[in-house]
Parts: sequence; C-alpha cells; structure tokens
Amino acid sequence: MFFNGMAANGCRVSTPALTPDLRDDEITTFLVGRRRLDRVAVRHTVGLDDQVEGEGGVADPAQNSGARYFKLKLNGDPEADAARLIRIGNELVHATLRLPGDTRRQRAIRRSRGPWRAGRSPGR
Repeated sequence: MFFNGMAANGCRVSTPALTPDLRDDEITTFLVGRRRLDRVAVRHTVGLDDQVEGEGGVADPAQNSGARYFKLKLNGDPEADAARLIRIGNELVHATLRLPGDTRRQRAIRRSRGPWRAGRSPGR
C-alpha cells in the first residue's frame, strides 16, 4: 500500500518549490515507472554522539534495526576518528557487514598513516 501510494505521488511532491528545472508531470512519469524491489538494503548512520559499546550501541540490533551497512560519521580529527573507528570495529567485528567508505573523508584516513586493525591505534 505504501509503495503504491508513493508511486501515485500520494505525498504530492511538487517540483516548482524543490527543483524548478523539472515539471510536475516529469515527477509523476518517473514515479509511475518505479517497480517494487524484492529486497532493500538498510543503512544505519552512526552519528558522533551515538553510543558505541554495549546494549544500545552500534552492534545492538534493537538500535541499528539489524542493518548490515553502516555510514560512520567522522569529525575531522584523524587521531580521535581513528580511535573511534577502532572502537566501532571492535563492536561490529562479529557481524556480517558492509562498511562503505565516504570519499569525502578519505583525506582524514590517509593523514592518520596507521594500520586499520581492531585493537591497534594508528601510528603504533
């Protein structure tokens, strides 16, 4: 029911306010052409203030809805980010996951100059 409502533009997406370069009929044509997928990958974003360890932490299925894909937020401090990524990795090490990289953050990873292994900090 939800999918059908969205395909029929039940939420009434109007393009002039969002994207003046598109007409309403183009949105409708696009939505009508969508087909329901058998599976959808759920990604959980781990924010800077999110709990990492234990119950309610990143590996807790009640917290992450059983997600297998994670987007990990970084704050731009390579040493602090590396330590946090190691903590997150230690929590997720036994789960079946996909951890996609964020290319905008690759500079911070390169600056850390260290091995990325659970339990070992960069530079050691």
